[in-house]
Amino acid sequence: MRLLFVSFACLFALLPLEAATAQEVEDTHPVAEASRLRDVREFRGAIAVLRKHLEQHPYDGEAIRMLAQTLYWAGESKEAEAVYVSGLAQHPDDTRLQLDFARMLMETRRPARARALLAPLRQDQHAAGEAESLLGSIAYWEGNLTAANKHFGSALRHTPGDADAARQLREIRTLAAPWLRLGGGIRRDDQPLDHLTGSAEAGWYLTPLHSVAVRVQPQRLEAGDTTENLLAGEARLAGFWPSALLETEGALGVLQHSFASGPQWTGRLGVGVRLARHLAVRARAERAPYLWTRASVATPVMTESASGLLDWNDPRGWMGQAGYVLQRYPDQNQIHTSYVWTLAPVVRGAPAEVHLGYGFNYQDAEQNRFVLAPVVRRGVGQGATDPLAGQYAPYYTPQNMQTHSVAGAVTLRPASMMTMRASGAYGVYATENAPFFFQAGSGVTQPPATLSYYRRTFHPWNARAAVTADLPVGLTTTVHGEHMRTAFWASTSVGLELSRRFTRR
Repeated sequence: MRLLFVSFACLFALLPLEAATAQEVEDTHPVAEASRLRDVREFRGAIAVLRKHLEQHPYDGEAIRMLAQTLYWAGESKEAEAVYVSGLAQHPDDTRLQLDFARMLMETRRPARARALLAPLRQDQHAAGEAESLLGSIAYWEGNLTAANKHFGSALRHTPGDADAARQLREIRTLAAPWLRLGGGIRRDDQPLDHLTGSAEAGWYLTPLHSVAVRVQPQRLEAGDTTENLLAGEARLAGFWPSALLETEGALGVLQHSFASGPQWTGRLGVGVRLARHLAVRARAERAPYLWTRASVATPVMTESASGLLDWNDPRGWMGQAGYVLQRYPDQNQIHTSYVWTLAPVVRGAPAEVHLGYGFNYQDAEQNRFVLAPVVRRGVGQGATDPLAGQYAPYYTPQNMQTHSVAGAVTLRPASMMTMRASGAYGVYATENAPFFFQAGSGVTQPPATLSYYRRTFHPWNARAAVTADLPVGLTTTVHGEHMRTAFWASTSVGLELSRRFTRR
């Protein structure tokens, strides 16, 4: 009887403890179950568990935060936002809820609302580190490297172990590091014209958004028995102004021809505005040499151009550009060029990206520069002179040329230190007013040659490839090549470039 009495006493003593434990399991089990479901990516199941739990416990802040986050991960951003807003109305001082909401707003490209949430948290010693890191990411994505640099530095002072802030800060310091770039290349076409080029460039950043660079470029052009040596030098200043979303670029240089008595000046001035949704409008004016024909080797030609373009670069992989270029020559002749192209993502992933698209180009010169240039025939009638042969001198002047092309681009990353890129376009339908000379009549007295045109079709195309590799000694090397066939000539070029950025450790 005594043993039975002790047993009942122990049983009744344990009943309140078991009831409390059962109640605690009942209260915490739904949140724990939802966490388990999220870990195995069963988002719908986790959402159902959390909603049912919140019907009975509507003020559970941890469950509210977990539900909002899970809805976002499941792709239901609008519902997640509604849960965040109602949760903050119930728990206005919940910093974890504010930080998670701000991260979602940042990732869904709503930086203004994210900043409004994060700004007060910079004064909270427990949340300041993550708030500064998120503000740094927002500035980084907007291209404001100066502000991003400050925010990430502050984040690491609050939380030295923040790996994400440290990584992005290293990226900014690499992008804004002084650089040295050396390169060279050769281009050969069927005019024939050979073009040898060397290049040396050094640059540094006044701020993470404003850079200065100087470049020296020796060149050698060979066309038959004619050779010309050129030496070009240029200083460039470029920057981005985040508050106005404004890009600026200015360059001034000199060019010395071996055939010219004195140097020519070159210059470039560009301005752009970055619009919302990854659009940018840009305008540019430039004075530069024309070096694409045999005649331009012996007769230096300086061109002046003005251009405007609209750039589109969507984060989902779509991209495109539309532009207009007006090019003016020293003889007051002008060439008008209009073009548009767009590429769609076909394959997107870490090791490979593939884009395919379409392009249209229209070119027209106000005056023709196709002149008589008698040549010796080859093949049948070899040795005889063709008196009606012609060539463009001193520059090429397309007449009503229209080109419809299919285009593509491939990017491969077979290793972390190597990137391979290839792109090209093929003109499926292209037409132009092609010039030719003829003589009417026959006899001892020949009338002068007459210039006329005929409508012809052709298939221009180009292909280019480049391989970039990071070397162990801190150098980056790029090998590139290109072949193109146009209405006027075919050209092949290859080149090599070495660069080094002097980053702070």
